[in-house]
Amino acid sequence: MWFRNREIRLIISETRDPIINLLTEEVILEAVDKGYSLDTLRLWINDRCLVMGRGSKGYGWYNEELAKKMNIKVYKRITGGGVVYHDRGNLNWSFYLVHQNKSIDIEELFKEPARIIINALHNLNIGAYFMPPNRIEYKGYKISGMAAYVKKNAALIHGTLLVNTNLEELNKLCIPPFNSPPVANLVQWEKDLTIHKIMNAIENTLQHQGFNIIKSNLTSWEDKQIKEKYRIFLS
Repeated sequence: MWFRNREIRLIISETRDPIINLLTEEVILEAVDKGYSLDTLRLWINDRCLVMGRGSKGYGWYNEELAKKMNIKVYKRITGGGVVYHDRGNLNWSFYLVHQNKSIDIEELFKEPARIIINALHNLNIGAYFMPPNRIEYKGYKISGMAAYVKKNAALIHGTLLVNTNLEELNKLCIPPFNSPPVANLVQWEKDLTIHKIMNAIENTLQHQGFNIIKSNLTSWEDKQIKEKYRIFLS
């Protein structure tokens, strides 16, 4: 289904502002959907916050009272799923990919993009594996959760990667799905692992799989759209 075009744009976002990062998710997806931009992989990090999926309720919720006491802001994303804890020890990865399928298999929606991340982790001596429908595990622990949003011509598939995040805060704040495994940081097994090393491993994995990587910033159209949405958000 995915990666028919072996050319992919790689964007590494410098901002840690959750508002800008979440607006960027919407805008790049729109750009790829309209044919303004290539298939894209973006790697990004948020400052400490909670990010809520569309229609989050029940299992995908969080301790609202505690979040207020801890002064942790909550933002909404366009994809579904539960509430996710972000901080600077969590690497976010986002694929924005053209599709040509009238009907999309949910498992395949997540599996192929996740395989890139999994192969990168294998190259770092972490034998991670995909668990349907939408998470990556290692040794029985959840290390990455995923969510998606499908438009007419393109889809956003994004996920977290717990590298060295504050698990004490995460576990206090987030209410996991029923039967969800415990979460763990990758540094639990690889002490010297850093987000920078993982970013390099992801890029190397794409190269080894025959992708032509175009390192890029946002286009002028994307940048303009993000700034306008940000202005509206703050108004």
